[in-house]
Amino acid sequence: MESLNILDSILLKSKGYEVALLTTYNFEIPFFERNILNRLEANNIRRFGLFVDSKKYIEAINSVDSSSIGKKYFVNDVDVNASFHPKLILLLGEKKARLIVTSANLTFTGYCYNNEIFNCFDYDENDNTYLSIIKDAYLYFVNLNKMYGKIDDNIFDIIKEYNYLHRVAVESNVKFISNYDKSVMDQIANLNINVSQIDIAVPFFDNDLNALKEIKAKYPQAKIHLYTQNKFSTFNFKFNEEKKILMEGINVFDTFKEIGTPAIYHGKVFRFITRDKSYILYGSANCTEAALFKSSNSGGNYECDILAGGSINEFDYFFDNFVLIDSNEKLSNRSIIYDKQKEYNFRHIPSDDIERIHFKYKKLWDNLKVYINQIEYKYSYTNDEIIIEVDNEVPYGIFQVEFIDDNNKETINAFMIYKNIISEYRNTNNRDLSITLEKISNSKSSEYIKYYKMLLDLVPYDIDSLKEVKDNIDVCNEAIRQKESDDDFDNEFVVDFDIPDEILNKQKEYNRIDSIKRGIIDSFKFKILSVGKNGMHGRNIYNNNNDNRDQIIDDVKLYIPLPEEIRFARYVKRLFKSILDTRYLEDSSLKNYVDNIILLINVIYTYNKENSTTAFNINDYDSLLLSFFETVYQKDFSSIDEDMITVIKILLIAVLLQIFQNKNISNKAKMEVSCRNVLLNYDRKFELKNNYYDFLDNSIELMDNAISYDNAKGIIDNLLNYKNEAELYELIENKIEGEVGIDKNQNMLIVNANTSEISKYMNTQNITAIFSEVKKRYRQTGEIDTLLININNNDIDITKPNPIESIKYIYNISSSRVERYFKNKLDDKFRLVGEERL
Repeated sequence: MESLNILDSILLKSKGYEVALLTTYNFEIPFFERNILNRLEANNIRRFGLFVDSKKYIEAINSVDSSSIGKKYFVNDVDVNASFHPKLILLLGEKKARLIVTSANLTFTGYCYNNEIFNCFDYDENDNTYLSIIKDAYLYFVNLNKMYGKIDDNIFDIIKEYNYLHRVAVESNVKFISNYDKSVMDQIANLNINVSQIDIAVPFFDNDLNALKEIKAKYPQAKIHLYTQNKFSTFNFKFNEEKKILMEGINVFDTFKEIGTPAIYHGKVFRFITRDKSYILYGSANCTEAALFKSSNSGGNYECDILAGGSINEFDYFFDNFVLIDSNEKLSNRSIIYDKQKEYNFRHIPSDDIERIHFKYKKLWDNLKVYINQIEYKYSYTNDEIIIEVDNEVPYGIFQVEFIDDNNKETINAFMIYKNIISEYRNTNNRDLSITLEKISNSKSSEYIKYYKMLLDLVPYDIDSLKEVKDNIDVCNEAIRQKESDDDFDNEFVVDFDIPDEILNKQKEYNRIDSIKRGIIDSFKFKILSVGKNGMHGRNIYNNNNDNRDQIIDDVKLYIPLPEEIRFARYVKRLFKSILDTRYLEDSSLKNYVDNIILLINVIYTYNKENSTTAFNINDYDSLLLSFFETVYQKDFSSIDEDMITVIKILLIAVLLQIFQNKNISNKAKMEVSCRNVLLNYDRKFELKNNYYDFLDNSIELMDNAISYDNAKGIIDNLLNYKNEAELYELIENKIEGEVGIDKNQNMLIVNANTSEISKYMNTQNITAIFSEVKKRYRQTGEIDTLLININNNDIDITKPNPIESIKYIYNISSSRVERYFKNKLDDKFRLVGEERL
């Protein structure tokens, strides 16, 4: 026996395989993805088949808010009355295989804390010793897949082509034991051996010790030795003494000699000794009736073990390794506590149906309403399922579904299985770092797609991938903090302290990809900012000055995009939708978020131009691009450099013009309101009203000159819908005859005018336009809240009785109320004429 870290000693060194099949009882999704999935990914394993106890799977999926489930892998939840309890990892490649049989669940405690038992069996072309048990394990998974594999047959279609799984295997003294149709103890009995001693080292016993009773009854002549861990075993000493089940041979231990740690022992080992041989059974089965004396199809647990035969003393090392203690106090006296599962009425059923989400239900709820992201969805009941009709707005990744009726509310997690995404993932080798900035920049058509997709695959475009990157960085940063000096830690990761290889390799990859991404973004920025110098170098197929414009458009329409181009366009659109998840921006820096969006925008705006195609219909991205601007405008832009801020402004104007040029846009009135709101928000942030025309040419060029400058300016001015200060002052001066002076005092705009036509201005209607434009501007800018207009008569006719000397208007912008006063020549003060709401 030796102490090993299975993650680094076995999984990280498992190279040359293509498929990983796994079973577990307890399941921790974050642990599996960070520690097992990552390590197998590092060895280019991309096809995963997981079988998990249904009750534990429900707990696992409802305890996370992000995961790669549905994008890299999915889980087959095994719904049985007892427990689905095996712990296997079967790695399969075209020419080799590896079976890991263990007592550890796919959890942190199982792989990183508990004392667990595992063994590893290998097959390759030069050694077929263990081919028999590998074939048996493979057939066990085939059977599981027939019963519980709801979706993914692709993995097993690939596996069955491996020739060695169809060869006749030589029998060995090591056997794979499952209890599907025959109990574990019945299979031991088939050995027809005369057992003289049984050694049992397991953590869990029946509360009433039923399995132990049955072992005694089956082997009445055998001495039984128990090895129970102090404090942590569930062997019921008190019950045993009362019932006199086992009166001697009970050994209590607290640690192992070689390991030297008092952590919980979770291994399961049985030894059967005869006169001249011994047999050892280890794997998942505890000393319980459901594990040992029942088959799974007759109501027992699902269990898998290894049974190995050897000389009489061959397995002494294991039991000699226990550090036994004298325990007068029965500190091992615990009962099995079956965790009370949270009862859910609704349970998500993973499905590759991209238009519907399926749920099982226990009880029919009346007046049920179903919400995803506070949006109500339609649903229908079948005999045992509720099916929700979904649309493109369903979040990418894990999302919450709320079920509400008059008396109940239940929230559970769900996700969509994207078979096309999983297929792309499985066929991608993310260790292929042949991608370079030069290859992307100089490639066309299929090569462009190949290299650009390699890059985008490695950029984290969903919250799960982003979390993986952050976790990786956190590990490296923690290692740095633990060092006394950082002198040996450089960008090439020359280190003299322990960081797992897969972490270092991923960090190198992130840095490399970030460098390529940075180069592409800088190039795109340069093109956008260089209008009038270098331009975008587009085909300008919509240039209004082109005499052959109609013919050019017809030629372009005749081009039929290749299937790979259509798939690439859909892929980019999917990434765009994914990154717009608000949780992504919450977990990312604004700079990184903007960079990743700009990388996609670069593809959207440049692919057609640089490859003479119409694969990307830019209008398809109207709402997505607008959502991007809506998402980020209220963020602090201090981390964004000035050039990038200018690029964001140019892109915003281009998108708005693009939307108004799109004749096929649905609900145009609603879209116009959205466009105005977005533009006004950015105007408050960057005062676009005063400077957007400085880069309007850049926006038009980005659109392939599909609109004239004057029309573009008209659209933006109409959306901004207010006048800048100079335009407003000019309007005021034109609306009031005579000499006009305008000034600002704190929060008040003051207009003083001298006119010979003062009677005109007793009628509010003659200056309503001033109030309207002042309201538009100052509600947008917030500079003032009051307008004061003083109009003085510079041509008083003294022959008339009490001629009007002055008129005063006081307009409160927030309330839209205006008070009108006038003063005659003989009056001492102004008189209020009236108040009205404009």
